[in-house]
Amino acid sequence: MLIGSITGFIIGVILGTIIYGILIFIVGKIGLGMEVDGIVPALKAGFIVALLAGLLGLALQAIGISLDDGLISAIIHLLVSAGLLQFAGDKIAGMRVKGFGGAIIAAIAIAVVSWLLVLVLKGVA
Repeated sequence: MLIGSITGFIIGVILGTIIYGILIFIVGKIGLGMEVDGIVPALKAGFIVALLAGLLGLALQAIGISLDDGLISAIIHLLVSAGLLQFAGDKIAGMRVKGFGGAIIAAIAIAVVSWLLVLVLKGVA
């Protein structure tokens, strides 16, 4: 059971790195709350966000807290995403986040771009 959980976590981090990296690259190039110099810094930031979000999710699950739906959950996800983007921007050369307000704008933009991509992909399938 533990090996399956670890494998799932690793796969989640790998997929999250790619997806977050692409979204961070798109939003960074648009300049909504942050800037990114290229795909490599975006993928590094995607890795940090995916890894820390995954660890936070595991920790919350371990203590019995579920943030699956509702307005409060959405607000918490937004603030956590903004915090992770701010942290990544502080640690990665080639990525600049324009303060916590910029991180919130970037987190909202990433959510919107992600939503639009899902709509497009559903339309194609």
